[in-house]
This record gives sequence, C-alpha cells and structure tokens, in this order.
Amino acid sequence: MTGREALHAYVAYFDGSKRSVSFALLAAVAQPAALLPIPWLAKRAFDQMIPAGDIPGLLATGGAILALTLVQAGLALWVRHLSLGVTKLATARIREDLVAKFCSLPRNDLATADRAAFQTRAVDDTERVDAMTNALVVMLIPAALVGGALGLVLLSLSPRLFFLTLLFLPAVWMTSRVLGVRIRRDVALFRREFEIFSRGILFVLQKQDLIHAQAAEDHELKSQVGQIHRLREISGSMAWLNATYGLLHAFLFAAAGTVVLAVGGIEVVRGRMTTGTLVSFFVTLGLLRTQMGIVSTSLPLIVGGRASLEAVLDLLRLPASAPTSARPPLSFQGRIALEDVTYGYDRMLGPVLHEVSLTLASGEAVALVGRNGAGKTTLLNLILGFDEPWSGRLLADGIPYGAFDIVSMRRRTGTVLQDPLVVRGTLAENVSYGTPGATRLALSEAARLAFLDGIVAKLPSGWETPVGDDGGTLSGGVRQRIAIARAILRRPALLLLDEPTAHLDVPTVELIVRNLRTALPDTTLLVVTHDREVARQCDRTVTLDEGRIILPQSVPVSLA
Repeated sequence: MTGREALHAYVAYFDGSKRSVSFALLAAVAQPAALLPIPWLAKRAFDQMIPAGDIPGLLATGGAILALTLVQAGLALWVRHLSLGVTKLATARIREDLVAKFCSLPRNDLATADRAAFQTRAVDDTERVDAMTNALVVMLIPAALVGGALGLVLLSLSPRLFFLTLLFLPAVWMTSRVLGVRIRRDVALFRREFEIFSRGILFVLQKQDLIHAQAAEDHELKSQVGQIHRLREISGSMAWLNATYGLLHAFLFAAAGTVVLAVGGIEVVRGRMTTGTLVSFFVTLGLLRTQMGIVSTSLPLIVGGRASLEAVLDLLRLPASAPTSARPPLSFQGRIALEDVTYGYDRMLGPVLHEVSLTLASGEAVALVGRNGAGKTTLLNLILGFDEPWSGRLLADGIPYGAFDIVSMRRRTGTVLQDPLVVRGTLAENVSYGTPGATRLALSEAARLAFLDGIVAKLPSGWETPVGDDGGTLSGGVRQRIAIARAILRRPALLLLDEPTAHLDVPTVELIVRNLRTALPDTTLLVVTHDREVARQCDRTVTLDEGRIILPQSVPVSLA
C-alpha cells in the first residue's frame, strides 16, 4: 500500500466527525491568539512601567499575562477534549474493522496464518496508531500553528534577531532527517521482534502440555530469554535515539538563545534596541521552544504509528470470505443433501472426498462411520459451510449453498466438535455462547439432556463457576458435556456430533443420543462415531472409506 493510499484509508475513519474536527481546528487556531499579546505586554512592562515605577500598571500587566496563559490553557484542554473524542472513535472503528476481518477470513487462510502477528496488529499496532493520531491532532497540529504565530511575533519584534535564529534551521532539519531515518528503521525492527516475542509468549501459554511432556522447559526458557534480550536491545536503541533527537533539538534552541542574548545585548548597549524588546523576544523564543519541544516529542510517535498504520491497513486488505448477509435467510428445517461432492485442502495433494452423495432427511438420525482419515470431519466442515467443494454441490432444504445466508443456517445448527471448545468465562456463559438471552430454565434443560446438570449441582458456585482459559480447569468429559448442552440449547434443526465418545464413555453417549431423539424428535442428527453401540442408536449407518461412501444401509457395518 502506498503512502497516499494509506492516508486516504486513514482519513476515511474520521468520516462523521467533521464538526468535531472543525471545532478542534478552530480552537487550535485560537490558542496562539491568546499568547500573542504576552510578548507586547512584557515589552511594555520593561520599556515603560519599570522605568516609570508604575507598580499598579505592572500588577495589571502581570494579571493580564496570567489571564492570557489561563485562556490558552483552557483552549488547549478544549482542543484535547475534542480531539480525543475524534481520535479515539477513529481508533475504535479501525479495531472494529479488524475484528470483522478476523471473523470473515476464509477458514483455511486463518488456519495457516500467523495468529500472533494478527494479535499484534489488533492490539499493539492499533495502540500505536492511536498514539500517532493523538500526537498528530492533539500535539503536532496545534503546536505547529502556535509556533507559526510566535514566529511572526519574533519577526515583528526584531527582524535581525529573527533571521539570526533562522540560521539554526538547517541544523534542526538535518537532525530530523538523519535521526528520522534511524528511528524509522528501529521502529520496523522493533515491530518485527515484538511480533516474534508475542508469538513466543502465546506458545508458552498455549502449549504447556507439549512443553512439559517433552521436558522442554529449559529449551523454551532459553529461546524466549534470547528473544527478550533482542527486543531489549532494539527497544533501548529506539529509546536512545528518541532521547538524542530531543536533546539535540534542545541544544540547538539553547544555542540560538545564547546567540540572541549576545547579539541582542550588544544591540541594547549600542541603543539600537530597547531592553523591553530583547526581553519580549526572549519570552517569545521561550514560548516557541516549548511548542517546538512538543513537535519533537510527537514526531517519533508519528513515525512509529505510520508503520503500524500501514501494517494494519495491509491486514484489512486481505481477501475475506464472500459476504452472505445480502442473501436471503433460510428457515432451515434440517434437510441436507450432498450431490457428487469432491473436495480437498490442497489440490497438489488431491481430494479428501471423492464424489460423495448423501441425503439427511428432517428428523432422521444417521451414524457416519469410517477409519481415521476417511474424511468424516471434512464432510462435517462442508455441511457447516466452512469450505466449498471443488465440484458437486450441497443443498439445505433443497436450496443450493450460496443461494442463502449461511449464517442463518448455522443459527439453526448445533455442532459438537471432536475437540470441544470452551471459552473463558462461567459455565452459564459457555453453554449460552451463541444463544444470547437464554433463560436459566432453558440452560437447566439443556444441561439435563447432556448429563451436565449433576456436575453443575455439585459445584459451590453452580452456573457461575469460572472454567478458566480453554476450560483448563475441566476434564475432557465435562468439556464435551458443555459443548453438547450448548448445541442443544438452541433447539437446532440439525445437530452434528463429531466423535462424542472421544471424551465420554459409550453408555453415557448412548443415553445422550436417546435423550436427544426423545426431546428433539424433529432434529436431524448426524453422529460421527467409531463405536458400534452408538451407531445402533441411529436410524441408519453410512460408511466413509478413503473419501468415498461405500455402503449406506439400515444396520451398522463393522467399524474395525
């Protein structure tokens, strides 16, 4: 993405905030107007009031300067208030778009993506963009406007001293140029190393079982410590450059002030300038130095934020899945048909499913059996619309996939994956996930059908019991029951169970299937299983072998 494209995309996030931006800019322009009389008041005090011994006049002048300073401070606070409202809203919109992008990415693309990098974009990079936006709107623009106005005051007070101070501008520009390049380089290095660090921390937190099982604690610690110190070196270098940048600018302003003092003092001695004019020039130069200090502070934030903005916008440009919300919703009744469906994850490796045809009638219970790797879970993913077949087609209630909003169908589908997913929160929040507004009575009924009610009753906090990250405090069987209760809660038209005996014993699964068929007689049930007894609870069994359905029949075949 070019800088111009990034700028246009960035500015678009401020749409709808034009009034606030206009007020903020007007207040920013008014800030220097409050400061402009101060140098003239100082000049008048030194040239007229002090020589004349006009104490009341001096007190009045001091009060006026204080009042003007307070007005300027008030305007600065107003600018900051207005600007923060605009900039924080823009950052929130960027984050909303990122979350929407993550939700819309194709499943295969997300599976192979660097999720730690995505997290860095959504969290750290958007924070840097927020800092950049604040530095630009709250700091740089007002300081530049104030600095410009103060420069005009300096010119009016003493053109000679003004042009003398301009001799330092090339040094200021060269410092910004050279150090700016170094800062941009270090920012890019820091972002890259920070992503590696973030990825490593996520790995340590998420793969504890692997680390412990492989006795890899020392190896992992050594690896992460090395990355921590690489990040420390780059971060230290970046901080040192920022400090150097600020100190050099401060030195150049101090040098300019020293030259002004010497030359201006000579002018006063020779009678070419009044003491008030010199003092006024110094006061104005001090105010200008403050504004330029704000500019110097904001520039590194803007440099870092620009790199983060480009990274965020590049992520937002990734192709998403085709939107389905514009398609008509489906009042799904649970009928599914696959017609000569062929599909694989990589065309180089060939298809996983070969010309599969399968029909599920409304209210029918079907057991799908087959060896590991036969393609059973792949078939479920196709039914859920996670992937599209290479050839053939899928239909829901006789309507081809792609002709309706797939989300409306998923809302009428309950899914229990082989590895049951649990989110951070309470038991109630986990079972009701995806079914907002579920009553406690409905939760209890779903728990009863999934044999989760007895577990809830034994817990001191009941439904409000926290489960930890990924259900780390729960056994596999409890996680399975939670997932089944979650699927049941929405009273689905289609219920998909992928290897329910992976974490539950066969008698329990048999009872759950019986409960489902009794309590949800109109729900279509597709059970992926290796167990003969579980398959016997279904109306028929379909065998999948090496991606081909070989025998639909009324009694289960051997599952060996």
